[in-house]
Amino acid sequence: NLKLTPKLKEFHLFLMKKGCCVPDCWIEPVVFHHEKQAYPLPRRDHKFGVPLCYLHHEKLHNKFAWDLDRFNEAYGVDLFEISTYYNKEYWK
Repeated sequence: NLKLTPKLKEFHLFLMKKGCCVPDCWIEPVVFHHEKQAYPLPRRDHKFGVPLCYLHHEKLHNKFAWDLDRFNEAYGVDLFEISTYYNKEYWK
């Protein structure tokens, strides 16, 4: 889903109200981090993402160089699982 429709924008705002998905992080504001869909790359699906504060978003992109396994291990999270959970919660 490449186009950000009004309904998808509502989903982004819904997720951003949840706060950063890294445990014990209370940093605000929060951004919608797009998880890459498996195929076709490198497209982003606006329905598939997680809420991250700016600090953790920057760390994911820079310190961990998009290595989700290292990021997940460092912070005790599973971004794919979290994005799947929120996706099901919102679009049920």
